[in-house]
Amino acid sequence: MTHKYSSVGEFDVTLTIEDDDGATYVANLTITIEEQQVEPVLDDTGLVLVVCSLVVVIGLALVAATEPGKYSIGLLGAPLYVKTKDVLDNKTRHALLGIIVTDPGIHYSALREEFELSNGQAAYHLNVL
Repeated sequence: MTHKYSSVGEFDVTLTIEDDDGATYVANLTITIEEQQVEPVLDDTGLVLVVCSLVVVIGLALVAATEPGKYSIGLLGAPLYVKTKDVLDNKTRHALLGIIVTDPGIHYSALREEFELSNGQAAYHLNVL
C-alpha cells in the first residue's frame, strides 16, 4: 500500500502488520515530508536553432566555394537587377534573339557564323539571353 502526501510537514503514522498466522506488529512513526527539489530542465530550443543555423551557413559556404555554386547563388539574385530591356539593350543580343525565335532549330555554329562571333562572344551573349 502506498500513500502520497499533498503537503509539506510532519505526520504521525501508525503501521500495523499482520501475518497469515495471526501475529500482529504495530509501529508508530513520525514522517517528515519535505519540499521536493525539481531538477532544472534544459530548454534545447535555442541550441537546436543555433545548430541548424550553423549547418545552413556551413552548407552555403561549401556551395559558394565552387564555381557551379557561385553561379547558382548568382541566379537566385539575377531577377532582382536584370530586366528584359537591359538584356536586349545590345544589338547583337537583340539580333540573336530574333534569329532564335524565327528559327528555333538553328545550331550554335550557324549562329556564330551568321554574326561573325568568336566562340567566347557567342557563349557570353547566349548566356545573358
